Amino acid sequence: MWLDIMKMIFDFISKSDDMKAEKKLRISEVFQDISDLLEETVDDLRNDIYPHGKCMSMANLAENMTDLMKDYVEKDKLEKLTFMLKDACRLEKEFATRSNPGSILEIQTTAGMFNSFAIMYKII
Repeated sequence: MWLDIMKMIFDFISKSDDMKAEKKLRISEVFQDISDLLEETVDDLRNDIYPHGKCMSMANLAENMTDLMKDYVEKDKLEKLTFMLKDACRLEKEFATRSNPGSILEIQTTAGMFNSFAIMYKII
């Protein structure tokens, strides 16, 4: 799921030549916020702390991101991304799989990818 989301976002980034610098900066900030939230979730899970409120925070960030991209992405692709992000927003469910090292690693890898996209989006 996370890898599919990242592929879609990378596709959007690579085709965003007509987007204004200010909009790219806002999207970059949202990417960084998502990365930070995912890292916080990883820390919680590793410390056996239930990630309270992370779902709602992720949902708000996902909505903000898709809203910022709506004028630059085909409607059907944006709907698919929105659906995938809403599914991914359920970070609290990851508490049940916290003992699975692959689960936490996947979230941490995704956080790193969002961080990379945040940096890339500032310079393209």
